Amino acid sequence: MNDRYRVYDRGYDRGYPHSPPAPPAPPPPGRAPADWYDGQRLVPVTWRGLDLDPGHVTEWFTAVVENVTGWYDSAPLNGNSAERALADGGFYGLKVIEPREVTVTGAAVGPRVDIMGWRDRIAGLCAERQPSELAVTDPWLGLTRTAMVRADSGRLDHVFLGGRRGFRYQFTVTAADPILYGSTWKTARLTTVSAAESGRPYDRLYAHPRDPHPGTLNGWQYGLPHPPQSSALLVNDGDAPAPVFAVWDGDLSASIVTDNTDSVNMAALGAGEQVALDTVTLVAEAPGGANRSGMVQPGSRPMTVPAFSSVLWHLYAVGSGSVTLTWRDAWL
Repeated sequence: MNDRYRVYDRGYDRGYPHSPPAPPAPPPPGRAPADWYDGQRLVPVTWRGLDLDPGHVTEWFTAVVENVTGWYDSAPLNGNSAERALADGGFYGLKVIEPREVTVTGAAVGPRVDIMGWRDRIAGLCAERQPSELAVTDPWLGLTRTAMVRADSGRLDHVFLGGRRGFRYQFTVTAADPILYGSTWKTARLTTVSAAESGRPYDRLYAHPRDPHPGTLNGWQYGLPHPPQSSALLVNDGDAPAPVFAVWDGDLSASIVTDNTDSVNMAALGAGEQVALDTVTLVAEAPGGANRSGMVQPGSRPMTVPAFSSVLWHLYAVGSGSVTLTWRDAWL
């Protein structure tokens, strides 16, 4: 036996495996873990900062979310259609998307003082009068989506398990805005810097890979000859139009923000003035909440980032100010 084989035998005898060990067999479908909870998070859910699925909180206390319904379903649809009288068919009405209802089912096991404290914290959230953020993370994709919710109906139902040391609970919350939003805000800033001060203005642009209406961004192309700082590419990875919140900071002349389809026309702002705008409702406010919707000029139209799309927004204005855009991916 030559040296080459001796080296191989020596390495193998020292315990280096010939091949990776086989992964453990998955549990039979439809069967729960033998000890009810296997140490992994089941459905990561957070409501107003309270982690409802923390797993083993202490050596003796465990809390998990077992199921969430209504989250990945589409929100209820209402076409408001009407039947024809004494004729075939009907009339399409104004279609609306109704509020989303989400039901969370969970359980907690541990000393009585711990599980009752857990029950009290959830009951307190259900009793609150103001909406708060509910966040659900897909345990396989790691993608977190959020919604502003409030418990508007029913109650916190709970059933004690095994005497006094465990209980299972369920509650239902309502999201008046049925859209689910990403947990991360995206930001872009538009300024009035000229092309001469910015160098090469023809940036290469790419279409969103899932854009159903790619328009001019088919594959890639060179961007339009706008100054780079006065344009920004807004990307929405969700399946619903994403609203955008825009903040105008003066000094700016009468300005236009446009995506070459719709636009918002804003009156002139002096140095130090600031106006925040919801580009869907066209409601404008000054710092502190004072209404400034009168500064939105005639001809303005609501603007969103379409589903699965990349859209270039431009600022046309003169002055040293800027417009800051913030948005999140949106799903229905």
